[in-house]
Amino acid sequence: MRTRKVADVYREEFESEGFTVETAKDGHEGVEKMASFLPELVLLDLMMPRMSGFDVLKEAKENPMLKNIPIIVFTNINPDVQDLLKNWGATSFLLKADNTPGQVVERAREMLKGKN
Repeated sequence: MRTRKVADVYREEFESEGFTVETAKDGHEGVEKMASFLPELVLLDLMMPRMSGFDVLKEAKENPMLKNIPIIVFTNINPDVQDLLKNWGATSFLLKADNTPGQVVERAREMLKGKN
């Protein structure tokens, strides 16, 4: 039996709710996809290969094309880093352990409504 990746579970949940979704296998690919796809919202894990989510966040917020894209940091890393991440430009912070895929989709919807 094949184990589904967490990213697949969330991709499926967002797609079932009508979102167009792009995923990345690592932080470097994530930055590239952000630049080519220009998403309305990014769900960002901090623990990724090749380039950490911390670095992705910093790079996105330094890029004039990407800096206004809302980024939800979605991780199980210590919540004490929330203030640091918000100072770096994260729009929101969600702990994986405290949220179901449906709750994450709902938070994304709320953020996008606030944008319009």
